[in-house]
Amino acid sequence: ERIIDAELISMRNRGVGLEGSDKDNFNRDSERLAELSSIFSNNVLDATKEWSMLLRDKSEIEGIPKRALESFALAAKQAGDTNTQTGSPPTQENGPWRIGLDMPSYIPIITFAENRSLRETVYRAHVKRASDGKLNNQSLIEEILTLRSQQAQRLGYLNWAEFSLSSKMAKDIQSVEKLLEELRIAAFHTAKEELKEIKNCAKSNKAIETNDISSWDISFWSEKLRQEKYDLNQEALRPWFPLPQVLN
Repeated sequence: ERIIDAELISMRNRGVGLEGSDKDNFNRDSERLAELSSIFSNNVLDATKEWSMLLRDKSEIEGIPKRALESFALAAKQAGDTNTQTGSPPTQENGPWRIGLDMPSYIPIITFAENRSLRETVYRAHVKRASDGKLNNQSLIEEILTLRSQQAQRLGYLNWAEFSLSSKMAKDIQSVEKLLEELRIAAFHTAKEELKEIKNCAKSNKAIETNDISSWDISFWSEKLRQEKYDLNQEALRPWFPLPQVLN
């Protein structure tokens, strides 16, 4: 019976029960939503690829693991950058180093870079991807939200959230909100204690951001705390847990 109900819901959500102009409009908007989703993803991907920053001073890359610096030097070489003092190609030791917003570049910087200004610059660039210029996703988001609301109402739902939950385990929106609130209450005290530990770690290291821990500081000081508290270094563990080889 539950399988039959699920199948009926699935058919309904595909607009099977609609007729005439409602059906035509539903199919048209479904195609448009798929197109917008693709454009949105491509804009984020293109914005990620387009952004880069060249570092030449060794003080800027202090704390960043060697394996990341090797990658940054290679990126600089591929971009045609050279060492301004020697005119030689980029190297891990002497740079220059070209960083980006892809995860292999972003994570080492936000986690290990001693230079707080660099962490802030990269963090802000990362969260603002595809938010301005020709790759701005704002109008796409607005259109997606409008079309989703219209699609849900055509199918008899109050809103897109209700439509989405129709094929999920959660009974209704109130159930989801109740669960989220229960999780928030359960996690809030622990989160406050963890933030306090991070601030104390920053304070013990005489960091200028001790009383102003920002989003670009959390990963960095969490890693410092992990090293001090458990003598655990992510980079030291990396050789023991290599990524699986992709078979062709």
